[in-house]
Amino acid sequence: KQMAEMPVFVLLPLILISVSYFLIQLNPDLERFLVTVGILELLTQTVISYGYLISCLCSSLPVALSIASPIILPLFLFGGLFLKNGSVPLWMGWIKYLSWFLYSYEALVINQWSGVTNISCLDVTIPTAQQNSTERCLKSGKEVLEELNFQEENFLFDIFMLAVLLVVMRLVAFFALLVKTKRGKCGWC
Repeated sequence: KQMAEMPVFVLLPLILISVSYFLIQLNPDLERFLVTVGILELLTQTVISYGYLISCLCSSLPVALSIASPIILPLFLFGGLFLKNGSVPLWMGWIKYLSWFLYSYEALVINQWSGVTNISCLDVTIPTAQQNSTERCLKSGKEVLEELNFQEENFLFDIFMLAVLLVVMRLVAFFALLVKTKRGKCGWC
């Protein structure tokens, strides 16, 4: 199934990022673009693995649909997009380590901002009512990473963890499917 769907799962993220990357004026360096494509392709495969896992663990489509959202929501919330990395209480902090959102987001942010030494603040307009706020213009990529509590050293670890999540979810899905087929032959589903 994976091989039959591979062209679609490779081409769609590639087309999406090829169009949007330059339209939103991300780092124009070709190497940064190619790394972004690689991260998004790995992310796509990881998310597909999650879909395989849920579908192989569940007995029917309605069950799979009712389980997938409650599982994915905490991963999404604690992945760093909505809650700042490091701001979650310790007793809930472990959830982020299971989240592909965290690893892909951190890797993409590091890829975009590492090595950027000058961010122009001339285009930033702060409304008059908010001029007394604590908002500030971040002047370098390092400041952006510090603001998000990301470390450049985590880049390869993030890529590695995306690959680990991909492989582990596919293995668990395979063994769940194997158990299902054995049960079917034995007649005690």
